[in-house]
Amino acid sequence: GQTSRRLLALAGSDLVWLPATLARWRFGALPSVGEALSPGDRDAASLSALAETLRSPLSRGVEAFRCFVGRYKQDVRVVILLLQILVAQTGQTVKRAGICHPGAVVMLQSAAHRGKTGVVTRWQSGDDFAVIIASLKAESMQQLKVNSQSLTLLETAVSTKEAEQALLQMGAEAIDALVTLTKMTGTGTDPFLRSLSAAASRVLATTMEHWAVAQWRLLRQDPSRIDLFEEGGLVVALWSDPEAVDVKRVRGLLSTLVDAVARQTPEEASLIQRVNAVSDVLFRDFGFGGNSDDYYNPRNSFLHHVLEQRRGIPISLSIVWAAVARRMNVPCFLCAQFPRHIVIRVPTGAGNFMDDIYVDAFGQKVMDYRGLVSFGISIGLPAVPEEYVAVCPPTAIYARLLRNLISIFSQNFAEDAVQPNSLRTPRLPRLIGAISQFIAVADPAAADQVQELTRTRTALRERHDAVRFLDASSLHALTASLHTEPLAR
Repeated sequence: GQTSRRLLALAGSDLVWLPATLARWRFGALPSVGEALSPGDRDAASLSALAETLRSPLSRGVEAFRCFVGRYKQDVRVVILLLQILVAQTGQTVKRAGICHPGAVVMLQSAAHRGKTGVVTRWQSGDDFAVIIASLKAESMQQLKVNSQSLTLLETAVSTKEAEQALLQMGAEAIDALVTLTKMTGTGTDPFLRSLSAAASRVLATTMEHWAVAQWRLLRQDPSRIDLFEEGGLVVALWSDPEAVDVKRVRGLLSTLVDAVARQTPEEASLIQRVNAVSDVLFRDFGFGGNSDDYYNPRNSFLHHVLEQRRGIPISLSIVWAAVARRMNVPCFLCAQFPRHIVIRVPTGAGNFMDDIYVDAFGQKVMDYRGLVSFGISIGLPAVPEEYVAVCPPTAIYARLLRNLISIFSQNFAEDAVQPNSLRTPRLPRLIGAISQFIAVADPAAADQVQELTRTRTALRERHDAVRFLDASSLHALTASLHTEPLAR
């Protein structure tokens, strides 16, 4: 009857499938959103779509369902390509059109597994082949002995390079599946699952590098978004750890800080009162402060970690301070040209930089210009000219943050290289990724530095597959140009 028809319509509606889609995939396409979005915009679009669905649960048809099915098929495709990479690396692939062979994609026709897709891993005997079912669940990824008569050939084998290129072309659509596969280590004793996890990690590192570069280009095209400091912070954070970073939570933590400041700030509050209110809430009430004990930990540069642990370095603490302050109508910007340290400048409207307010988020101090000069002297600056506190685009701040990360990763990588059998290849993709992002955000005036880093990145990539053969001297030559500036304290 009518109730049954309504239930059937509801089962395929966005009310059911949109929340499921948003919960499962944090990167890539969204239902009804065809364009690329920055992390904050994507989260906002998700909330807007959910709100609209709740208002009209049956009015949007099955768009979310179609998106869910499409993304699920893409996830399976990611698994297939990774399996083909593993098979290709064994050297067993021999393409034979119309005949099953290692690396081929097949559909199983046996009663127990009819319709499932897998990849042939090896020939066993006679007409029997070993086939692994493509799945994102370790328990479902069975290796079966199957007669060729029960297999339908879908695709012939591809080379490692072809499979990796196909994965990279999937872009953000592959990220969530790759993240899942990096954790597919089974009980820790299954060499196949460990190999699959390692392959997924390698591809994920490059995919996240490309994603981050694309995000920076997207933000630079929209001044209203790049001017929001947390957008850049989310890009760097998600690139560093796509599994751990919850964009909704990051935005929620910032909103919590803003609400706390708002409760302590009357509407008629002066500019200095609002500045002091932001500092009091962050430093006194919530306990934000500098991480002097573990200053060179790269996590100090990642927005989600700083918000969760309430510890950071000058540049990351300044980003949090400015993100909160701007929501409280406090005009401010980070002084990207200030040597050895990052401070925040709050224009008072007087038109003279000597009349403005300055904040040292790491030292938890609000200063006038005289106080800033005294601070400069304390860190070895004989004077504080106007160019040190000049207005810079937000990308200048992130270029400086990425320089910090380049310095940290290259130093860690160098330390690993001189220890026998201790070189950890994840260091190298992180270093390459930081360099690529710096190149994407760097100011045109930094052309010489960009050119040098581009050469370094090329050399590092050429050695990526053979990184364990690097000795200390060759590594030093590769990374020497990356140690030109100390961390911004």
